[in-house]
Amino acid sequence: MTLIDLPGLTKVAIGDQPVDIEHQIKSMIFQFIKKETCLILAVTPANTDLANSDALKLAKEVDPQGVRTIGVITKLDLMDEGTDARDILENRLLPLRRGYIGVVNRSQRDIEGRKDITLAMQAEKKFFLSHPSYRHMADKMGTPYLQKILNQQLTNHIRDTLPALRDKMQRQMLTLEKDVEQFKHFQPNDPSIKTKAMLQMIQQLQSDFERVIEGSGSALVNTNEL
Repeated sequence: MTLIDLPGLTKVAIGDQPVDIEHQIKSMIFQFIKKETCLILAVTPANTDLANSDALKLAKEVDPQGVRTIGVITKLDLMDEGTDARDILENRLLPLRRGYIGVVNRSQRDIEGRKDITLAMQAEKKFFLSHPSYRHMADKMGTPYLQKILNQQLTNHIRDTLPALRDKMQRQMLTLEKDVEQFKHFQPNDPSIKTKAMLQMIQQLQSDFERVIEGSGSALVNTNEL
């Protein structure tokens, strides 16, 4: 899952109903990044306040130790003269277990001028090798290195999480097989079936209600009345 800073999100109106775009985007993102099997790619432009990066803030909410998050810093060539992102690229400012990688993408002018990707990557490499703040880590910066690291880390992450995922799927399969066996003898008017269904609904409501109170549940659950 990739998180990219999107500044300036506000509420807009569709018809007569206000729609909080920021809330909807966050809810959609959290559906994915809260899963322990998800790697988070937090992309932040270097010419903004990195300490207040929305992407890094969202990642930290679900990954406070920075175990699943990979930081990517873009637009390093657009930083104000005399400033750099060395502290964050050296993983000192906002530490992540998987660290940060800096990249320099094509500018809008390069894209409109149809600048070749190969030439763009050569210019990116030259930028890191010639910059006094980045030349000592130029071999660990740039788009090709990011591609290599993402492939490695994704492969390792899948290898590490696959056993637990397999066990989870097997447990779910056993549960479904038990349910199927019960439904073979299903009787709509069986009091025990009705009681079980009611208890399951109450337990689900309790679980949803608790998550809303904790701030991690769906806003669709009514916390004011049953």
